[in-house]
Amino acid sequence: MKSMKKITEIKVQENCLLRPLNLKDMTIDLECLSPLIEDRFPDEVLKEILDKQTGKTKTTKKLRDLDKESTRAVHFTEGGEVGFPSYGFKKGMVECVPFVSSGRGNGAITKKLVSGNVQIINGLPPNDLIPIKFKKQGILKHNIGNVTKHSPIFYDWSCKLVIQYDANNISSQDIATLLDQAGFKMGIGAWRPKGRDGGTGTFGRYRVKRGG
Repeated sequence: MKSMKKITEIKVQENCLLRPLNLKDMTIDLECLSPLIEDRFPDEVLKEILDKQTGKTKTTKKLRDLDKESTRAVHFTEGGEVGFPSYGFKKGMVECVPFVSSGRGNGAITKKLVSGNVQIINGLPPNDLIPIKFKKQGILKHNIGNVTKHSPIFYDWSCKLVIQYDANNISSQDIATLLDQAGFKMGIGAWRPKGRDGGTGTFGRYRVKRGG
């Protein structure tokens, strides 16, 4: 038999200096530049599609309830407020990094830096929704491919983001600038400047609210 070498565990104690997180909170108010169109894909619609595909329900045509379609497309918090997923705002910030970081040399901001060091913390259940305030709501008829949709549209909307960030790696000014850039160049919701439709819309744009 081959001799078994005895493996000895050696515990090494050493002084380990941890650089603490420098967490700070900031609140940013966003205001509307163009109306917001919501286009949530409801779970019940997905279930209806799956039931038809699996033969659980017959594929008979029904009269469309346009008010119901519009209501089902809205993101609602558990408290019944109109909201929008916080990731939409953060994604816009991350995508706008190239517009802000150019010319900064070694201090350039990266997408990974923003993704890891900036967290939006005031989202509400069920899907981390940021409450949306608005002055008027309507229904917009529009086409996506060959499908005609009736989507909820909100005019003169605004919202508030509470952001926690590591000040060791990013400043409050950088965060505000990224949000302002994202509001103009990316937007949120359907038919925004840069979205699933290829970036042909002008809806869902916002800006950081100025003082005064």
